[in-house]
Amino acid sequence: MIGMIAISYKQGLGSLNMRDVAFGLLAGLSYAGFIIISKAIVANYSGAVVAFYSYLACALFLSPLLLTGISLPEDLESWILIVLLGFFNTAFAVTLYLKGFSIVKAQKAIIFTYLEPVGAVVFGHLFLMQRPTIPTIIGGLIILFAGYLVASKS
Repeated sequence: MIGMIAISYKQGLGSLNMRDVAFGLLAGLSYAGFIIISKAIVANYSGAVVAFYSYLACALFLSPLLLTGISLPEDLESWILIVLLGFFNTAFAVTLYLKGFSIVKAQKAIIFTYLEPVGAVVFGHLFLMQRPTIPTIIGGLIILFAGYLVASKS
Protein backbone atom coordinates (compact mmCIF):
# COMPACT_ATOMS: atom_id res chain seq x y z
CA MET A 1 0.00 0.00 0.00
CA ILE A 2 2.78 2.42 0.90
CA GLY A 3 4.58 1.66 -2.36
CA MET A 4 1.43 2.23 -4.39
CA ILE A 5 0.77 5.53 -2.62
CA ALA A 6 4.35 6.63 -3.27
CA ILE A 7 4.08 5.76 -6.98
CA SER A 8 0.78 7.70 -7.18
CA TYR A 9 2.24 10.80 -5.51
CA LYS A 10 2.41 13.77 -7.87
CA GLN A 11 5.54 15.62 -6.86
CA GLY A 12 4.82 18.75 -8.91
CA LEU A 13 1.45 19.28 -7.25
CA GLY A 14 2.69 18.36 -3.80
CA SER A 15 -0.38 16.24 -3.13
CA LEU A 16 -1.54 12.68 -3.39
CA ASN A 17 -3.93 11.94 -6.23
CA MET A 18 -6.60 10.03 -4.30
CA ARG A 19 -8.57 9.20 -7.44
CA ASP A 20 -5.56 7.32 -8.82
CA VAL A 21 -5.08 5.52 -5.51
CA ALA A 22 -8.77 4.57 -5.39
CA PHE A 23 -8.68 3.23 -8.95
CA GLY A 24 -5.48 1.35 -8.14
CA LEU A 25 -7.13 -0.27 -5.12
CA LEU A 26 -10.22 -1.13 -7.16
CA ALA A 27 -8.06 -2.66 -9.88
CA GLY A 28 -6.15 -4.66 -7.28
CA LEU A 29 -9.33 -5.97 -5.67
CA SER A 30 -10.78 -6.86 -9.07
CA TYR A 31 -7.59 -8.65 -10.02
CA ALA A 32 -7.54 -10.56 -6.73
CA GLY A 33 -11.12 -11.65 -7.41
CA PHE A 34 -10.11 -12.75 -10.91
CA ILE A 35 -7.27 -14.84 -9.52
CA ILE A 36 -9.37 -16.51 -6.83
CA ILE A 37 -12.22 -17.32 -9.24
CA SER A 38 -9.82 -18.45 -11.99
CA LYS A 39 -7.91 -20.71 -9.62
CA ALA A 40 -11.15 -22.40 -8.56
CA ILE A 41 -12.32 -22.86 -12.15
CA VAL A 42 -8.93 -24.06 -13.44
CA ALA A 43 -9.07 -26.83 -10.84
CA ASN A 44 -11.91 -28.40 -12.90
CA TYR A 45 -11.18 -27.23 -16.46
CA SER A 46 -8.05 -26.62 -18.51
CA GLY A 47 -6.56 -23.13 -18.71
CA ALA A 48 -7.23 -23.01 -22.46
CA VAL A 49 -10.95 -23.75 -21.97
CA VAL A 50 -11.26 -21.13 -19.22
CA ALA A 51 -9.42 -18.60 -21.37
CA PHE A 52 -11.65 -19.33 -24.38
CA TYR A 53 -14.87 -18.77 -22.40
CA SER A 54 -13.51 -15.63 -20.75
CA TYR A 55 -12.59 -14.21 -24.18
CA LEU A 56 -16.02 -15.16 -25.51
CA ALA A 57 -17.72 -13.44 -22.56
CA CYS A 58 -15.61 -10.30 -23.09
CA ALA A 59 -16.42 -10.26 -26.81
CA LEU A 60 -20.15 -10.54 -26.09
CA PHE A 61 -19.97 -7.90 -23.38
CA LEU A 62 -18.04 -5.44 -25.56
CA SER A 63 -19.81 -6.11 -28.88
CA PRO A 64 -22.55 -3.49 -28.30
CA LEU A 65 -19.79 -0.87 -28.52
CA LEU A 66 -19.62 -1.61 -32.24
CA LEU A 67 -23.09 -0.10 -32.55
CA THR A 68 -22.00 3.21 -31.03
CA GLY A 69 -20.37 4.39 -34.21
CA ILE A 70 -16.75 3.95 -33.18
CA SER A 71 -14.48 3.94 -36.17
CA LEU A 72 -12.45 0.86 -36.93
CA PRO A 73 -9.03 1.05 -38.59
CA GLU A 74 -9.07 0.94 -42.35
CA ASP A 75 -5.42 0.17 -43.11
CA LEU A 76 -3.87 -3.29 -43.11
CA GLU A 77 -0.97 -2.31 -40.84
CA SER A 78 -3.33 -1.34 -38.01
CA TRP A 79 -5.24 -4.61 -38.31
CA ILE A 80 -2.00 -6.60 -38.24
CA LEU A 81 -0.94 -4.78 -35.07
CA ILE A 82 -4.37 -5.33 -33.49
CA VAL A 83 -4.23 -9.06 -34.26
CA LEU A 84 -0.68 -9.35 -32.89
CA LEU A 85 -1.63 -7.41 -29.75
CA GLY A 86 -4.75 -9.52 -29.27
CA PHE A 87 -2.96 -12.79 -29.83
CA PHE A 88 0.32 -12.31 -27.96
CA ASN A 89 -0.56 -9.82 -25.23
CA THR A 90 -4.00 -11.20 -24.53
CA ALA A 91 -4.78 -14.70 -25.78
CA PHE A 92 -1.34 -16.27 -25.48
CA ALA A 93 -0.29 -14.53 -22.26
CA VAL A 94 -3.54 -15.03 -20.36
CA THR A 95 -3.86 -18.64 -21.51
CA LEU A 96 -0.35 -19.36 -20.21
CA TYR A 97 -1.19 -17.52 -16.99
CA LEU A 98 -4.31 -19.61 -16.46
CA LYS A 99 -2.38 -22.78 -17.31
CA GLY A 100 0.12 -21.79 -14.64
CA PHE A 101 -2.63 -21.82 -12.03
CA SER A 102 -2.81 -25.60 -12.37
CA ILE A 103 0.89 -25.78 -11.50
CA VAL A 104 1.48 -22.95 -8.99
CA LYS A 105 -0.53 -21.94 -5.94
CA ALA A 106 -2.49 -18.70 -6.33
CA GLN A 107 -0.61 -17.18 -3.37
CA LYS A 108 2.69 -17.67 -5.19
CA ALA A 109 1.37 -16.56 -8.59
CA ILE A 110 0.15 -13.25 -7.20
CA ILE A 111 3.70 -12.40 -6.12
CA PHE A 112 4.68 -11.94 -9.76
CA THR A 113 1.96 -9.33 -10.18
CA TYR A 114 3.89 -7.08 -7.79
CA LEU A 115 6.23 -6.47 -10.70
CA GLU A 116 3.47 -4.92 -12.83
CA PRO A 117 3.46 -1.35 -11.44
CA VAL A 118 7.25 -1.38 -11.27
CA GLY A 119 7.39 -2.67 -14.84
CA ALA A 120 5.07 0.14 -15.96
CA VAL A 121 7.49 2.70 -14.55
CA VAL A 122 10.54 1.00 -16.09
CA PHE A 123 8.93 0.54 -19.53
CA GLY A 124 7.52 4.08 -19.39
CA HIS A 125 11.06 5.31 -18.90
CA LEU A 126 12.60 3.06 -21.58
CA PHE A 127 10.00 3.43 -24.33
CA LEU A 128 8.17 6.68 -23.59
CA MET A 129 11.08 8.66 -22.10
CA GLN A 130 9.10 9.32 -18.90
CA ARG A 131 11.40 10.24 -16.05
CA PRO A 132 10.43 8.57 -12.78
CA THR A 133 10.31 10.85 -9.76
CA ILE A 134 12.04 10.09 -6.46
CA PRO A 135 8.72 9.06 -4.80
CA THR A 136 8.02 6.76 -7.77
CA ILE A 137 11.42 5.08 -7.43
CA ILE A 138 10.98 4.73 -3.66
CA GLY A 139 7.47 3.32 -4.16
CA GLY A 140 8.77 0.80 -6.68
CA LEU A 141 11.52 -0.32 -4.33
CA ILE A 142 9.00 -0.73 -1.50
CA ILE A 143 6.78 -2.84 -3.78
CA LEU A 144 9.71 -5.03 -4.80
CA PHE A 145 10.81 -5.42 -1.18
CA ALA A 146 7.27 -6.36 -0.09
CA GLY A 147 7.14 -8.93 -2.89
CA TYR A 148 10.46 -10.34 -1.76
CA LEU A 149 9.21 -10.60 1.84
CA VAL A 150 6.08 -12.46 0.75
CA ALA A 151 8.00 -14.77 -1.60
CA SER A 152 10.59 -15.61 1.03
CA LYS A 153 7.96 -16.86 3.49
CA SER A 154 7.38 -20.60 3.37
